[in-house]
Amino acid sequence: MAEVSRSDFSNIIDHLLRSTVFLYSKEHKFSGTGFFTHADFTGKVYHFLISAKHIFKDREKISLRIVREIGGGKKILAFESSIKLLNKNGDPLWFTNWDLRQEIDVAILPANDLVDEISEFDKKVGVSGRLFFFDLSTFVDNSIIQQENICAGCDILFPGYPLGSVAEISYPILRSGIIATPPGKDFDLLSKTRGKYEPVFLVDAQFFPGSSGSPVFWPVNPIRFNVEENKIQQRPNIKLNSPFLLLGVGTAFFHHPGRVSGAPLGTFYRENSGLGIVYRAQVIKNLIVKYVLEKEEKEKLEEANRKLQSIEEVTEIEPPDIAQE
Repeated sequence: MAEVSRSDFSNIIDHLLRSTVFLYSKEHKFSGTGFFTHADFTGKVYHFLISAKHIFKDREKISLRIVREIGGGKKILAFESSIKLLNKNGDPLWFTNWDLRQEIDVAILPANDLVDEISEFDKKVGVSGRLFFFDLSTFVDNSIIQQENICAGCDILFPGYPLGSVAEISYPILRSGIIATPPGKDFDLLSKTRGKYEPVFLVDAQFFPGSSGSPVFWPVNPIRFNVEENKIQQRPNIKLNSPFLLLGVGTAFFHHPGRVSGAPLGTFYRENSGLGIVYRAQVIKNLIVKYVLEKEEKEKLEEANRKLQSIEEVTEIEPPDIAQE
């Protein structure tokens, strides 16, 4: 793996901000956040737009806006596009875990065509730099959590568009917090499914409407704790693919219903605890892998059927008539 110096951090933060997108609908008066990732399977590259499922659910389309720069950053402008979320049969074009026994608030939208559209826009207006993606090697799993000692108390960064309070052309807002519960262990969201653990962890950070779909990153710390020697050490070289690793996607604030004093029985309000819910990066990775495997299997089956059909359509040679003697 290539070494990454601390001097690269500001450059990668810039890429991180410029690759986070604003999702919105003026018609339905809502907004959210999304980000791009890509995966290379046997030489074929798949691009995806990642966000919270509730941003895509029950909608025919959604608008996307992403900041682009020209003239070395001297001028900024926005690429905008309306994205279809349903096919002609009314089925979702996005993908999630459809198993109702473990419903998750995460969705991936195949985005190869969208990425091509952005690339064409960039060429046309002379955008500085290219669209930046975090690949699957930067997704945190339990092995990286153990290797890097990522735990409650570690810092996080998450770009997004909280409250949708942005100008027509605006960078996402980069915010910070700390991990509040062990990031490798499922958490019981009592306010949703009592007694049912989900693949999430909590962060001590305020998530507001508009933050849903924000990528949550762990900045690789040059200081690490050596468990074997029981002491803190300076990391000599950061030998990870990126100085930022994706912990997951933020989807909502953690709340619990509170009683309204003096109000009729059964009147509750949702109190923001100041904690955010983050679905682990492994959840996103599992969705991507499952989507790609199913798509490639379907393509193989369709190709086999086409070959079979072409064989069946070959005109059979009729045997010649033999004259009766």
